[in-house]
Amino acid sequence: MSEEVGSSGYLLETLPTTLSIIMKYKDKPVDAILQAVNNTYDNDTIAAIVGTAMGALHGKTAFKHTWIRNLSGRIRENDDGTVFKLIELTKDYHLNTHQI
Repeated sequence: MSEEVGSSGYLLETLPTTLSIIMKYKDKPVDAILQAVNNTYDNDTIAAIVGTAMGALHGKTAFKHTWIRNLSGRIRENDDGTVFKLIELTKDYHLNTHQI
């Protein structure tokens, strides 16, 4: 993947690489994240973006349990689970807007 589009910290490489992974693995969230982590140069940034997109598209059940088991899901102090609630809301929104 990195050789095809590039994947440095430069936004004009990060965005196409991220979109390419999301399109190629849109129905395989675990494979998308593994691709982002293992086959890109700026893998922390790209994997974070890909993981966010996969979570929004598929919800947390699409991820390996061992990957999320110890995550608090917080965005602020004392709001455990907020991120997971937002993921489910985004997933519901995505599904509802495509059923029209």
